[in-house]
Parts: sequence; C-alpha cells; structure tokens
Amino acid sequence: MLSAGTSVSGASADWNEKTIRDNLQLVAEWQAKHPKKRSPLHWTYGAFYSGLVQYGLSVPEGPGLPLLRKAGEE
Repeated sequence: MLSAGTSVSGASADWNEKTIRDNLQLVAEWQAKHPKKRSPLHWTYGAFYSGLVQYGLSVPEGPGLPLLRKAGEE
C-alpha cells in the first residue's frame, strides 16, 4: 500500500524538479566552500567534477560550470 505522499517510483511527491535543482545548488556550493585537504587529483575530486559537469549542463545558470572552470584554472 502506498502512502499519499509517495509516488509509484517510491520518491516523495515533494521531490520535484525545482526542489532537486535547489538541493543540487546547495550541495555544489557547500562542497566548493569546504574542500578536503587532498591532492586535487584524488579520485574523490574526479567524482565531484563529474557531478559538477552533469549539474552544470542541466542547470547552465547555476554555479556548476563556473566552479568547474575555477577548479580547472587552479
């Protein structure tokens, strides 16, 4: 039996496109402001950069592509 707040996929009805984009922006900005003290070539940064690319391509007006550009310049 499904509850009223859950879609068939199991995701909360509160998770709409705007909510997801807003959360993506919060995560990207937080991560950029709180980098780990590791080599920028560490594999975890590869995962972060990959996520920034996908975020930047899906939300061009967001901070994803500028953050990625900054990381590339550094």
